[in-house]
Amino acid sequence: MRVSESLRYANLRSQLGSMQSKLESSTREIASGLRVHDASDSPAGAATAQRIDAALRSQEAYTRIADRMEGQLEASDAALDSASSVLVSARELASQFGSGAWNDAAWAGAEAKVEELFSMLGNAANTSYAGTYLFGGTADDAPPFDAD
Repeated sequence: MRVSESLRYANLRSQLGSMQSKLESSTREIASGLRVHDASDSPAGAATAQRIDAALRSQEAYTRIADRMEGQLEASDAALDSASSVLVSARELASQFGSGAWNDAAWAGAEAKVEELFSMLGNAANTSYAGTYLFGGTADDAPPFDAD
């Protein structure tokens, strides 16, 4: 078979078209940073990209949940610290007034202090975070403690 100029020209033109197509593909890949633009470019690559995207969405959801749980735990810890302080104060008051004779003014002062401590303990029990009461169990949409 004889190689004619037209056959060489056709081969050259075909190679040039192929190279131009590869150049366009490479340019698009570099510009977007993506190797697979359409599922038809690489079905296996597209499936991998979908799995990675789903895993990233799951990870973001887990992160949001973890952040919310961290906030709830911090608020719960602060409320329990407050309740602990109230109980220490109540124990000291009970110890103080458990022995000896006290006048009416002292008993009135103790009564006022007990009411204050009771109110503080109720506030700690009704601690909420992001619109949810922390110590209400499954009924987290209403305050769990009612002084009445």
